[in-house]
Amino acid sequence: MRKLMFHPVIIEENPSGLFCSSEWILAHCCAWVLKIRLTWTENRRDSIQKFRNSSMLRFKNQALTFLITAITFLAVQPILAEDPAVSEDTVRVPAVNFENRTNRRATPAAREYERNTGIMGADEVLKDGEYSLRGISIVRVFDPSTEGLGADIVTIDPQADFGHINAIIRVLQGYLSKAFEYNLEDAAVVARYIVYYNARLRNDASLYQGKYSEDVLAKVDPDKAGIDRSFRNWSGNTQIFIPLKKNLVRPGETDVNREEITEEETGINEDDKTDMDRIDEDRKEEDKDRLDEKEEELQKKKEDTGKKLEELQKDPEKNKEAIEETKEEINKIEEEQKEVQEQKEELEQGTTDSTDSTDSTDSNNTTDSTDSTDSNNTTDNSTTDSTDSTDSTNTTDTTDGKEEVATTDTNTTTDTTKPDETLEEIDKSENVIAEKILFLRILRYIEGGHYSNELWAIDPKKDDALEKSPYTNICGREFVGLGEESVVVIGYEGSAHNDSSHNLVVINGKDLLKKAQSAEEVFWRTPMVTKDGKIYAFVKDGNSYFLGRFNADLTLDAKSSDPISQNSDITFYGEKIYLTGKSGNGDTTTIQVFNAGDLKLLKTITPPAN
Repeated sequence: MRKLMFHPVIIEENPSGLFCSSEWILAHCCAWVLKIRLTWTENRRDSIQKFRNSSMLRFKNQALTFLITAITFLAVQPILAEDPAVSEDTVRVPAVNFENRTNRRATPAAREYERNTGIMGADEVLKDGEYSLRGISIVRVFDPSTEGLGADIVTIDPQADFGHINAIIRVLQGYLSKAFEYNLEDAAVVARYIVYYNARLRNDASLYQGKYSEDVLAKVDPDKAGIDRSFRNWSGNTQIFIPLKKNLVRPGETDVNREEITEEETGINEDDKTDMDRIDEDRKEEDKDRLDEKEEELQKKKEDTGKKLEELQKDPEKNKEAIEETKEEINKIEEEQKEVQEQKEELEQGTTDSTDSTDSTDSNNTTDSTDSTDSNNTTDNSTTDSTDSTDSTNTTDTTDGKEEVATTDTNTTTDTTKPDETLEEIDKSENVIAEKILFLRILRYIEGGHYSNELWAIDPKKDDALEKSPYTNICGREFVGLGEESVVVIGYEGSAHNDSSHNLVVINGKDLLKKAQSAEEVFWRTPMVTKDGKIYAFVKDGNSYFLGRFNADLTLDAKSSDPISQNSDITFYGEKIYLTGKSGNGDTTTIQVFNAGDLKLLKTITPPAN
């Protein structure tokens, strides 16, 4: 075994050739420091002849002391970092990562649309037990008397177009806020837990088979259960479980079974864990207060019904039928009281369990904290690697020892995201469509507001390569985005487009090809506004103009009940649409107010003349 000589100190070289022992590092560094000290001492005699100034010597002593302290601290760090309580065999739980089609920031309108989709779904489910609209279907399967868990099953329809996991989370957020009375902030936390939970279900059928009721399983296709990690497999291939439990003081007498969605360790971030603990405690306190109120109401109702029975029994022959009905009513009240009492006992038991769990957690705090930190560090690295590899190859995510590979289309830009990351996507300009920067190149101005344009795209992923759309009959000076992969322009037929009809045209952002065209003629300088997946523009009908609302495929969805001025601006406010502008002949400005639902004219406002 070779020896390393540092003056009088002998250090053995690590037999493996790898300096991985913390004790070895400390000894090596201390020897090196000692060598520096001795060397400096030997040369001090010569130095003192040159630097007789005592302040200079004091400065060097201070500097050397600082250097020795710093080196010693760095040498000891590896030893301090080692925790013998953490086993090398500690099981790591990788976080669930999702491959998204785009990381473009969702617009405020899109976020509102997605949450409202969930809210609308909750209204219908509470009323009829099911809902189907906007690419989402929801059905409630819940019977407390049946063995097994009940669930709200959220199905993503084949025609849905979700490109980012956060869009799905926002739909769930809206649904939870209305169906179970969570505030939006808490609903977002619970929604992320539900997404994690369902990503696990996708990989492990044992997590739901034998646990949910037969009625729930009868509604689920095993190939679609849960949610896939890749956006390519969401539409038409997703059935999200929202596990339910009985709760007498919540809408529909149900609540999310939070114990079920938090049972499995998923690697969700610590902030969400803390928030879920708080949500659990807040809900339990609120439920307890509501149960106390309900208990008082039932007791009062029972007393009043008892007094009614006493009066009826004064003439049993005459009131025989009413007496039986009143007795049944009392029995029903007593059953409700029993249910309330049972739920209060469950809440008390849950609170006790939670306290015991907290005490247990505190006793193992050091180990748990270290495990969590190590797990999070590993996850961050794998997420970065996964994101980087997505651009050119496949995205691989390993969870619970199972490898899931999502094949990536080379023409599609993807992004890997954990659902507990910020709800908002990376900020990008509005003209970034399908991960390309789109712009209009004005070829020439003709007259009367007519332009001849070309649509071009810059591809940042391909060294800023330029690409021109083969569709060149574009009028107007602007376009608007439609969803995440299309744009709407004003198009025309023929070459002399100032004399031809103009129509709305949808162009695919990926290949820049014409995708759809409206059958209706539009004003060649019409403003174009997209809202909730619809396009608003001014439709020409004979010599008059109307406000038109088009579907994504440019079929006409609705037209205003009254003509408008084509020289108007469109403003949305709540359930109303305001059109402000002049007639074009120098007349007085008028403001037309339309109902946003059916585009019927509500009133016309005329500002006073000067």
